[in-house]
Amino acid sequence: MAATGNKYRDRCKEARSCGDVKNVPATRCSRDVFYNILPCEGDAVLDHVHAKLTSTKNPVKFLCWGEDAAQTWEQCICRAVFEDRTWEDLLIKWHSHGGKKTGLEKAQAVKEVIEEFSKGRAPVKKAFEKCFAFQADGEKAEPLAAQFVKVENTLPLRHAGRCGMHAKQRNMENAIETDPFLKELLDMLIRNKGDHRGKALGGLCRAVKNRERMRMKFTAEVERELDQLGKDLEELGEFWNGPAKMPTGRHTMASAPQRFDSLLEGLRSILLNIRGVVCFLVKLGTEWAQDLLRLFMRPEFEAALPALAEFLEIGRRYVHKDEGHDPDKSNLTNSWSDFLDMKKDLQKMFRGDEDRPPLLASGKYTKGYYQLMQKSLNSLGDSVCYRTGTGAALFHRAHPTEEQEAASLALILKRMQVVCEVFFEACEAELLMARAAALLLHATSSPWPS
Repeated sequence: MAATGNKYRDRCKEARSCGDVKNVPATRCSRDVFYNILPCEGDAVLDHVHAKLTSTKNPVKFLCWGEDAAQTWEQCICRAVFEDRTWEDLLIKWHSHGGKKTGLEKAQAVKEVIEEFSKGRAPVKKAFEKCFAFQADGEKAEPLAAQFVKVENTLPLRHAGRCGMHAKQRNMENAIETDPFLKELLDMLIRNKGDHRGKALGGLCRAVKNRERMRMKFTAEVERELDQLGKDLEELGEFWNGPAKMPTGRHTMASAPQRFDSLLEGLRSILLNIRGVVCFLVKLGTEWAQDLLRLFMRPEFEAALPALAEFLEIGRRYVHKDEGHDPDKSNLTNSWSDFLDMKKDLQKMFRGDEDRPPLLASGKYTKGYYQLMQKSLNSLGDSVCYRTGTGAALFHRAHPTEEQEAASLALILKRMQVVCEVFFEACEAELLMARAAALLLHATSSPWPS
């Protein structure tokens, strides 16, 4: 790389000496010229943005302030909506917040950012008087920051809301936590944090993700059991219609709050690898592993895990409708239809109707998570029991009777129906708030040209 860079620099130097400026990249000059060019380019871009915000030919109708933070860095952006109904996202500042994350500190930072961005130009600063809305990703300090910004008259806010994707994801997670068993399931399989100095390893996904040796053993066990699964099903005259290669990578075992799809990916990794997971925990044999195996032997587990995965799968499609924040794809016009489609899919999955049973329990849903998990577990035999060297049972499973399977499914379906109703109510409230905010902004801003 260094040699290639030196040759490229020499070619640029030769081109400049010959007067061939056209073929010399502006940023590939001497060190001094390079560092002089960057501030000039930044000033030119800033002047261009200022000209848009202060334009009289196509004036700004209103602005929406947005913030998002990642570790020590914070991004402040504005969406500008112009009179001709076009819009543009403008980066106001990308800066290190230095650990200042309280509501008051965030509000003070907004004032400082606007002052720095305006460069002392009164017309630019005046443009922010049309900033009527505040959107953020949902940290608890951010709605409070919006209130401080409004009270201090930094921005004349009339609405403080949350990012649509974050709001939907949070509604989905909150709905799951209303059921104690589903919450325990997520905690033990994914969300629990481990003690690095103690025996508590946390959730299964976190433990596998954070320990390289454990992840290598897990992957080896899963691949071995996948190969054996195909052979066992072939002897039974069946075939495996799940994924040909199971997801076991580090990214599939990661999870964090508000990280989209991470809960689903973690559950999929366990569900589709259930044979390998059981064998891995049996060979591990620690108290932590035995706690997980006891969870697996609870009667409602085999229906609850796939039901939860189906709920997150359908919810995932709904959450990602707001991806990119493109108003042409996600707006008040189609948000209600998206919500109704999601509601219909969840009711079809867990409630069914008079003519059709819930899709979760339907034998025709051959690629459903419940059907795949049952096929994987049933391939172990009618009755399987793993024991320690002393004869103590670590994991035992007998093939459930039709009555037992129907009872456990009915129980989980009822629980999932309650979870769905909580989710529906929260989503509907968000939609009503968004519609009210849009009407407020429309009524209080200057009228659009006819």
